[in-house]
Amino acid sequence: MQQKIFLAKLTAESGLYETVQFPFSMISPEQAVEVVKLCEKNDVGCIAMQPLNGGVISNIPLALGYLHQFENIVPVWGIHTQEELKEILYFTDKPPVVDEAFTKEVEKIRMFFN
Repeated sequence: MQQKIFLAKLTAESGLYETVQFPFSMISPEQAVEVVKLCEKNDVGCIAMQPLNGGVISNIPLALGYLHQFENIVPVWGIHTQEELKEILYFTDKPPVVDEAFTKEVEKIRMFFN
């Protein structure tokens, strides 16, 4: 993952690209969050691969709400079931409220995986 983050940072800073695509989810390390912020600073979009981390994350509202905090993120969901698709479409239309309880739950899951 460190090499992907390094290359994504180089790409974002190069001024040669409009988007960067790399694995990004709510359990990504803090260095990946820095890439997203660097992209935003340099007016580069982020295509977030594996926002459910290959099925490790099952809480779609939490995953989508986390990504929704970043204006320059477009997730590539990799949907496995019709139920996942329905949830993603529903919460894309009606994003969860990102409040203190939401943030605590995300942080709890991030700490578990990092």
